Amino acid sequence: MRFTDKAALEIATLRIEAADAFEILSALGPDDFDTTLRSSSTGEVLHLFRWVMPGLALYIKVAIRDPCVVISFHEERDDEEGQAGN
Repeated sequence: MRFTDKAALEIATLRIEAADAFEILSALGPDDFDTTLRSSSTGEVLHLFRWVMPGLALYIKVAIRDPCVVISFHEERDDEEGQAGN
């Protein structure tokens, strides 16, 4: 698994260690899955997860590749419904 520069910056902004981000990602399950989207720039299918714990709701977007690529990893914002982006 690897992080895009954007996702790595978002994780740093949240003050989450990389090891903790990996732990969150490995704990994602079917109940955390929200939808699949298509990237507006590449057409690639992206998988959107919403992970919630008390005091923190995360928006996590991944491309399932070998290795898996984390595209976004940040606090959920109201303006993200249905956005594919990169």
